[in-house]
Amino acid sequence: MSELLFVVLFGGIILTATWAEEGLLNPAKLEMFVDELQDMPKIQGFEVINGVSRPRRLKIGMYPIRWKFHRNLPSTPVFAYGTSRSTATVPGPTIEALHGIDTHVTWLNHLPQKHILPWDPTIPTAIPSNRKGIPTVVHLHGGIEEPESDGHGDAWFTAGFRDKGPTWTKRTYHYHNHQHPGNLWYHDHAMGLTRVNLLAGLIGAYIIRHPEIEQHLGLPSCDEFDHALVVFDRGFRVDGSIYMNSTGNNPSIHPQWQPEYFGDAIIVNGKAWPYMKVRRRKYRFRIINASNARFFQFFFTNGLEFVVVGSDSAYLEEPVKTKEKLLAPSEIVDVVMDFSSSRGDSAILANNASYPYPSGDQVNEANGNVMKFIIDREPELDTSRIPKKLIRYPSPDPSSASQTRHIAMFEYTSPVDEPTHLYLNGKPYSYPATETPRAGTSEVWYVINLTQDNHPLHIHLGLFKVLDQTEIKDLGEFKDCMLKINDAERCHLSRHARGKKVDVRAHENGWKNVYKMMPGYMTKILVRFAYIHSNSSYVFDATAEPGYVYHCHVGLVLDAAMEEETRIRHLQVADAARASLGLPVLEYIVTDTPLESGQSTGKIKHPGSLLRAVEPLVSQSKVDAVAVMRHFPDDDVGYSNDYRQGMGIDDIAGVEAIISHLVVKEFQLPCAHAPALSPLPLSTSLRPKSVQKSPLALPCNKELKSPLVETGQIVKPRS
Repeated sequence: MSELLFVVLFGGIILTATWAEEGLLNPAKLEMFVDELQDMPKIQGFEVINGVSRPRRLKIGMYPIRWKFHRNLPSTPVFAYGTSRSTATVPGPTIEALHGIDTHVTWLNHLPQKHILPWDPTIPTAIPSNRKGIPTVVHLHGGIEEPESDGHGDAWFTAGFRDKGPTWTKRTYHYHNHQHPGNLWYHDHAMGLTRVNLLAGLIGAYIIRHPEIEQHLGLPSCDEFDHALVVFDRGFRVDGSIYMNSTGNNPSIHPQWQPEYFGDAIIVNGKAWPYMKVRRRKYRFRIINASNARFFQFFFTNGLEFVVVGSDSAYLEEPVKTKEKLLAPSEIVDVVMDFSSSRGDSAILANNASYPYPSGDQVNEANGNVMKFIIDREPELDTSRIPKKLIRYPSPDPSSASQTRHIAMFEYTSPVDEPTHLYLNGKPYSYPATETPRAGTSEVWYVINLTQDNHPLHIHLGLFKVLDQTEIKDLGEFKDCMLKINDAERCHLSRHARGKKVDVRAHENGWKNVYKMMPGYMTKILVRFAYIHSNSSYVFDATAEPGYVYHCHVGLVLDAAMEEETRIRHLQVADAARASLGLPVLEYIVTDTPLESGQSTGKIKHPGSLLRAVEPLVSQSKVDAVAVMRHFPDDDVGYSNDYRQGMGIDDIAGVEAIISHLVVKEFQLPCAHAPALSPLPLSTSLRPKSVQKSPLALPCNKELKSPLVETGQIVKPRS
């Protein structure tokens, strides 16, 4: 079997603000349940010719439009999917595909040069070479599709395909739709911009139907009784624009980035707290949580039950009744509601999940309500039914697993205990791969959540079943060990994973692509890398590699003595290296004290300042190499000019040597040095060797070909 590529994701995005902030709208000023729920436009992903279903080619664009979220709220600037600007909506059109019938979509970027929301370039981010245009790429969440059409974060493109990411391969995506019937959704997936592009509106539902299998189930059907509900939260300013905090938790590290976003207005199918008129009968709702970080614990205030028939992209084996349903960001639940059992003429769908979940703030009046159903008084004949059995897929068999893995979730914080970044197995996004499953196999993963929040884990390509969740005893001791050596077995996981066991609830006991990883718990899952309905191999090459050039993860150290203009110039060169060469130069830090050194003497007055600057890059950012920019005064330009012409000595070589050797000796990492000099006069005859002195040296130049890497992904290079 060939090795294949997969992706794991977890985490939330950005934070909310207080009402006192100027221009922020208090949602209490918006009356609830005054806008009627809308069904999004539907697009068939197939065409019927002479009674036979055939593949179809679609063109769907991303457009800047203004959207009306509430009757009393000014229209909001958003980004929206649609077949044209005039038909674009938030969320986008629902694409309805048929099992086994290919759908080809050309995704077109019509977005402006500048984003409508703030974004942070200090995190790994898709940045066009000329810094113009908004990168986008579409991921079909839950789709079992070829790597080239999976919407990898670095396969982004700007308007008119003028600029493209390093793993971009083609304009038209091929969705085979060969998997089991179920619910999916599509959304933007651009590296570092997913959070803001989704917040701007780039989301939509996608359904794969299989009439031969589903028709006999007798579930509510047709447009009137079968609805996709895309639910998310937003905050607004009084002018109608989307509110997003522009100051990060650690502004000296990440000026804008925050780990989570919460808005108090709850949006369903593009309307804030809508209402829906329903008959006194059964309805089917495919509910997608498209929030950035908010969990929803759905329940009905009048006690109505949910009948869960599907979870994420797969049917359950049999229906399960429940009074409440916890739904994580990006998770999907497929339910049937029987309004004939309602005692009253209305039912409010509500939410009581704290935020961040599970130990954050309690809900308020605004974010504790979702939507209202107004129920006809007269009963009616309902021919739909809820069968005793749905669709049975093969049961998971842990004994057949070809591999067992440990996946640990780490959250790193600044000295003021604010989060700076999240890693899987202590490794950054750009790190060489460690997980290389083979097509047609199953694996057992032990997912260890060492953070304080419940994190939804999403796996691309493979589906999984959750087997159990076990509390980790003496969590602090185990976490300290993991932070030091990052080895679950050497940290005696078996000794710590002996706490309370949490059984998987019946309505989540199906095949999943997202699951909630409880903080302080080890979650055991069985991952299947094959079609679950047939156990057959994929109809595409799952081992294909769009690939990217991997160098190393570089951290920059800037001398505190550098002038502001010189510092900016060096950072601009670092940005250029990242954008044009693909070098992951992701972090920089300024020394707390000027280094103060001579030139060829090789002396540094404050070596401790250098080491203190490098330490967090190594221990927290996990860089693989360091580049140091040291300020040199313009005492004697003559020596430098002589060296540029090939005469005399390199008058700063001594200091460069001591800087590099000190870092290498202390941290066992490659280190390069570049002097921070004021711009020298132009010379038409330069000694080639001296060119390296300006303006930035990076300590990595080895190119490795490897598979795609996503946010939080751990994927093994092939060479």
